[in-house]
Amino acid sequence: YIAGEYQEALSLFRKTVNINPNYEKARMLLMRTYYHLDQMDEYLAERKRITENVNFTGDLERELYQVAYDFFSIKEYTVALEKLQESLDINPDYLESRFLIAETWYQLGNYSEANIHYQYIISNYSQSEYYADSLLGSGWCYFLSEDYRQAENCLKLFIDNFPQSSFYQEALYKLGRTYFMQEDYHKTIETLESLINREFEQQKHSISEINFFIGQSY
Repeated sequence: YIAGEYQEALSLFRKTVNINPNYEKARMLLMRTYYHLDQMDEYLAERKRITENVNFTGDLERELYQVAYDFFSIKEYTVALEKLQESLDINPDYLESRFLIAETWYQLGNYSEANIHYQYIISNYSQSEYYADSLLGSGWCYFLSEDYRQAENCLKLFIDNFPQSSFYQEALYKLGRTYFMQEDYHKTIETLESLINREFEQQKHSISEINFFIGQSY
């Protein structure tokens, strides 16, 4: 299954559930394999069997998330959205799905829809592992939607609270860009010069690119 050899996987999963019909993990993988093979009747039948089985104790929302993640990873965003929404219909607070649906909408260029989900995490789950990434994602969605004040607020929250993050330099760059768009050139220079003075490990923006915005701000 992991290697993408779904036909072979299908044969083995079928044999497994024939031997033990209540083997939950095998049933879940069988359902996902049908989906990958575009055998939708079998997929829907297996999904119905799983959800109606009173002995089944697995998390269907997680399995739907896993299917969605598979499609997200190959840039099949529309299918990923469908599965993520199904997952959230079961459990609106399943944060893996909540964060991934935000990322999916972002990839599709629908920044307002992405921000609904980033903000859901920010407002309700400030202690979760997705809080920092949601701040960064939301900040840039606001930027791309030309709401620079809200972008500034999110990016500053990220910078103030997560100085050890591997995305800290990225957040500084984006905050500098946000100040630039608000014509706050003093803060643009201050923020971007502080970025240049840091070590450029994991920095994806070139010094010349950063200097361009600093130069424009003088």
